[in-house]
Amino acid sequence: MSTLKSSAENLTLNADGSGNDVIIQSDGSTLVTIDGSQSSVGIGTATPTGNAKVHIYNGASGQASSSNNTELTIENSGNTGIQFLTPNTAVSGLWFGDPEDNDVGRMYYAHSDNSLQIFTAATAKVRIDSDGIKFNADTAAANGLDDYEEGDWTPTASTGFGTFSNVVGKYTKIGNVVYVKCYIEYDSAVTSGTRIMGGLPFAPRDDFSASSVEGQMFFWSADFGRGYISQASTVVITLGYAFAGAVEATTTVRMHGTYIT
Repeated sequence: MSTLKSSAENLTLNADGSGNDVIIQSDGSTLVTIDGSQSSVGIGTATPTGNAKVHIYNGASGQASSSNNTELTIENSGNTGIQFLTPNTAVSGLWFGDPEDNDVGRMYYAHSDNSLQIFTAATAKVRIDSDGIKFNADTAAANGLDDYEEGDWTPTASTGFGTFSNVVGKYTKIGNVVYVKCYIEYDSAVTSGTRIMGGLPFAPRDDFSASSVEGQMFFWSADFGRGYISQASTVVITLGYAFAGAVEATTTVRMHGTYIT
């Protein structure tokens, strides 16, 4: 084993001459290169990439240089990343500063409550935890936005309809709010009383125990009208509530509505 040691003064490694490099090797392999021509450090490479001050290399990515304003480049021929390890009561993250504020922006993970938090202008803006996404300084579990999805649903004929022959149903769900719309062709329907269909993509939440109405539906057929979404997960079209006269027994209907699940 060979040792290079200075116990009393600073240790200087000097590759004398303009543009010369300082190279640290082990068994013929380059471990560290201090590139004199571009004042950069390469770890695991003899040729640090341009632009970056520090280049950590573990395999060729296929890109020859770093982008402008890059101080640190981490390169590999496969997956790569940066890991922060802390005790389970600490935080780890990134802080962004300027002359007026050394942490005006930050993004960190708090292990104490397992939350990822994002700050801009030194103010909390987004928090992601087990409840979902929360905004600003809100920590209430009920306010977590935990779902967004789009998809298809299939309306099914019930009271007042004949047979559905062509059905298209779409929905968007944001948190617990569901927006549904559909187009239906059918062979026959009643002209008074009610028409009822099922097949809603999510069950309505029972917020009004004294009422069967949990959401609103608007439809147009031969005329415009409205109905409601019931606690029984059905759409009820009450024909007497048409906006302009009675709804006729046409063979198509389009509708859209919103409810809470």
